[in-house]
Amino acid sequence: RRMFEDSIETGEVEGIKRCIEKVGRLRHRLFPRRFILPIGSWILIPELMTSTELENVFSFVRKHGLKAAVVFHDALPVQFPELVSKRYREDHERYMRAIAQADCILPVSEYSKACYLDWAKGSGVDVPQIEVCLNGVQFREKSVEMDVRRLPEGVRDHFALCVSTMEPRKNHLKLLEAWRNLLAEGEALPQLVLVGNTYSGFEELAESVNRICKEERAIIWLKGVSDEDLETLYARCCFTVFPSIAEGFGLPILESLWYGTPCL
Repeated sequence: RRMFEDSIETGEVEGIKRCIEKVGRLRHRLFPRRFILPIGSWILIPELMTSTELENVFSFVRKHGLKAAVVFHDALPVQFPELVSKRYREDHERYMRAIAQADCILPVSEYSKACYLDWAKGSGVDVPQIEVCLNGVQFREKSVEMDVRRLPEGVRDHFALCVSTMEPRKNHLKLLEAWRNLLAEGEALPQLVLVGNTYSGFEELAESVNRICKEERAIIWLKGVSDEDLETLYARCCFTVFPSIAEGFGLPILESLWYGTPCL
């Protein structure tokens, strides 16, 4: 608040930078002395934490007479352990047990809610209030401006789009196999544009996709795409492809439909 309400002296800039860097490193830790919240206030926990981090948050909540709501994304590390990285696979069930301490759980879909309730019943966990809170699209509406923007380097005018992190459950290799087979059969397919960053723990998958992109000029993989470029890609593509094996919500489908772009 100080940064927005008061003028900043030249000598304070470096101190503010150090403070921001420190907060960034300690993003999931709470310092009670820095918070003055009325008893009964709510804390919303929208992102995945480790079970230990979550226990620390609940300790803070109980100590100060607060309430907590946790956004629950999915039970996939428990349902499909072979498709997720080791760090999520080993901790996710403890995380699911820990969020039962919240005053309210907010699953992002009816499917995620059903998965949590099924797991809780089988695990003997008492469930607090649970209400679905659907994910939303954060893009602007399609505009003429998007039709004249420059496409990211390497993207042709006629292309299909696949948006997702590079991990096994997103099923990229099966998509690429199908795409290459159709190309080999002489099908006139648009360029396939993959958008998404490498997922920690699955470097071999990323190497395989990189190799295929080098072999097939009609397939490219873009990493670190800005929000503006992603908007443009969604608005300008012929259609999107989302071959994921399992999702808690499947946000790229909603993003595609937001722009009136069909999704396969």
